[in-house]
Amino acid sequence: MLGPNNYDGLLIMDWPVSFREVTDGSTKTLLIGERTYQIRAWMIGAYWTGKSDPPQVRGQATGTPDGPQPTTAFFACKNVNDVALLNHDPYDGCYIGHNNEMGDRPTVGDSTPRTISVNNLPFGSLHPGGVNFCLGDGSVTFLEEGVDVMTYLALASRNGDEIVSH
Repeated sequence: MLGPNNYDGLLIMDWPVSFREVTDGSTKTLLIGERTYQIRAWMIGAYWTGKSDPPQVRGQATGTPDGPQPTTAFFACKNVNDVALLNHDPYDGCYIGHNNEMGDRPTVGDSTPRTISVNNLPFGSLHPGGVNFCLGDGSVTFLEEGVDVMTYLALASRNGDEIVSH
C-alpha cells in the first residue's frame, strides 16, 4: 500500500542530507509541496485509535495498525514521479480507503484496482492551475499543472545533474 520511497530528494526519513549533496542547487530542488487528498484525515494527520504500530516487513506495514503511528508522517512523504502528476485525480488509480462512515466519499467497490501507492499520491492544491512548492533555499515557486514531466522529475532530484529552468 505504501510503495517504495525515492531517495534522491531533500527530505528522507532517518537520512540526513547536507547542502554539499545538493549538487543540482538548492534553488532548483523541491523541498516540500502542497497536498490535498480526501479532505479529512489527510488534512489533520493520520492517527490510529489503538496502542501499537502494525507488523512490518522491511519497513512496510503488513497488517492493520491498532494505535497511533509515530512514523505515519514520514511514510506519508510523497514521491515525485511520472505516474501521478500535479493535481492528478485521486479517484483515478490512487489508494482510497473504502470506509465511508461519514458519507463524504464516493462508493468504491472492494475489487476496484488501485495502481498508485500512498507514497506516490500526487501533490495538489484546491486552487486552479498548479501547486506551490518550497525549494531547498526556502523560496516558493508555483508549478503549473502542465509542467513538463522531465522538468518535474528533475526538480525533485537533488543530485541528478539536470539543468532546469522553470
